[in-house]
Amino acid sequence: MDQDKFSRTQPIPLPGRRLPRPVPPRPLYLLAGAIVLVGVLVSWWWSRAHSAPPRHPETAVFEAPLEPRLDMVDGFRSGDGQDAVRTPLEAAGLSVERRVLRRPPSERYPPRELTSLVVGGYRHLGVDGQLTLEFFNDRLMEIDFRPDDAAVYARRLHEAMPDLKRDRVGHAELVDGDRRIWSNVDLARSRVGGSLRTDGLVIWQDLRLIRQRDDWDERFGSIPAPAER
Repeated sequence: MDQDKFSRTQPIPLPGRRLPRPVPPRPLYLLAGAIVLVGVLVSWWWSRAHSAPPRHPETAVFEAPLEPRLDMVDGFRSGDGQDAVRTPLEAAGLSVERRVLRRPPSERYPPRELTSLVVGGYRHLGVDGQLTLEFFNDRLMEIDFRPDDAAVYARRLHEAMPDLKRDRVGHAELVDGDRRIWSNVDLARSRVGGSLRTDGLVIWQDLRLIRQRDDWDERFGSIPAPAER
């Protein structure tokens, strides 16, 4: 056998015997292990950072629709979801602006999301104005209408709702079970209201949802919100 074919640092193989495989340097094993460990840690951190926190025990209470639903105005009912309200408005060619005030989720309190749908050019009782629909956790809680012409609207409102009586100040309120209607259009059209530049306003409310929102604020409002992820 010609030994010149072999490196002086390599053993000469004997007949019928294989050379042992070279062992990779140990640092490569350590590097591979470190890469696997980093991948596991990154995967764990990602899943933890993007997973939803545990739900508060009262979450279902603050999200459930309340029955019976109450008739508010123009076919809108308390407890309606945003999609059910927004679809017919946009189908009628009205522009709807959505505004959301949401508390970051936490296991320390139930969800709290206040959403407003603002509709310009809405007509009620033949008077144009701005309609705003307020939702608490995707349940219609309150509707307010601000007429462009408070004087004309005040007359038509009292014709349509004779039980809505004004007081000496120019406010009017009607509570029927859990439905509340409040208005200041009589004040807005008066000389005093004009000097104060009072905007005419009428509100329809489901008092059950109003109380639930106020209950949330009283019990959980002081709890610090977690940092946004």
